[in-house]
Amino acid sequence: MYTFMFFSALYLPHLGGVENYTYKLSSELVNQGHRVIIVTSAISNDEGVYKEGGIKVYRLPTIAAMGGRFPILIKNSIYWKMWTEIRSISADCVIANTRYYQLSIEAIKLAKEKNINAILIDHSTSYLRTGNKFIDPFVRLYEMLVTRRIAKMNPDFYSVSRLGMSWLKSLGINPSGVLPNAVDEKDFSCKAKNNVVSESNGKFYVTYAGRLLQEKGILKLCAAVRDLISEGYKDIILKVAGSGPAQKSVKKYESDNIQILGRLNSKEMAGLFNLTHVFCLPTDYPEGFPTVLLEAAICETGIVVSNTGGVEELLPDKKYGIVLEDTSIESIKKGILSYYNNREYLALSAANVKQHVKENYSWDKTAGRLIRYCKEHNIG
Repeated sequence: MYTFMFFSALYLPHLGGVENYTYKLSSELVNQGHRVIIVTSAISNDEGVYKEGGIKVYRLPTIAAMGGRFPILIKNSIYWKMWTEIRSISADCVIANTRYYQLSIEAIKLAKEKNINAILIDHSTSYLRTGNKFIDPFVRLYEMLVTRRIAKMNPDFYSVSRLGMSWLKSLGINPSGVLPNAVDEKDFSCKAKNNVVSESNGKFYVTYAGRLLQEKGILKLCAAVRDLISEGYKDIILKVAGSGPAQKSVKKYESDNIQILGRLNSKEMAGLFNLTHVFCLPTDYPEGFPTVLLEAAICETGIVVSNTGGVEELLPDKKYGIVLEDTSIESIKKGILSYYNNREYLALSAANVKQHVKENYSWDKTAGRLIRYCKEHNIG
């Protein structure tokens, strides 16, 4: 049995890809008989130590900067009391998620002080962006400085995708490998769709799910569907699931054909994917390996996506889905119509990508890679 200590600046109930990755991988390790401790940020003044699903969770006091997306540690008496307890834990491996956070730096420092193997898992494929051209240069400078500081401590760098590995190499880092994102099939009791969605009522459903950020292409997708409807494809329905800063702008597109659903839970997402013909994610955001792509795939849904993290692995060729040439409105329209006009291709690619995910992207496989790392490094 190994003891893993995960440091993740953001964790459930805060929603996001890194949060889900930490929870699912930790839960799988516990299921396999290992011990897991999670160190994260307090949300809404809930600092303290909790037992959650067989996992001990330390929630450190923080200030929630950037709308809660960037927690800053408050090193008060509560922090130091908890940190002293954390330091006393005998761990086999320290795992920090992402390079950007103060907590990741503290995690790698702790591992070095205690001579524990340290892994830094990166979840990006480009520089961080806020969408503000005045702020972004400072964000990039901060990221470069933090990356340089962590790299000097020499943890083993991993990414969640091959594109992420290439990005790390471009930063002068030699990554050790991939610990891929994955999906839990039992969370999505999706029906086999064959060449049509049985309950579609004659409509062709396109879905977007995720944070409503302009960089993720949601406004371009809304504009693309609006254009298609005006061009006579009145049976196309776009369903938008999620919330975020672009919500007001997305609302301007709302109509009978463009439906804004808000944030959905896993059960509701499974129901939505059961109805969906095509999942579309025309993102320009530096995605690591979007969880929602795996969720759509396991629900046997046709995929239209830009060339972001994980796509190289998920859609190795056109038999598995459509990778956009670019994220222009015209390219998005072309991608959707490729499925709309060829339902046989839709059925084939959706079935192929589902089987591919079932065989290669389960949490037990990602956990297995982590266990192999421990054995190869003679840990424990």
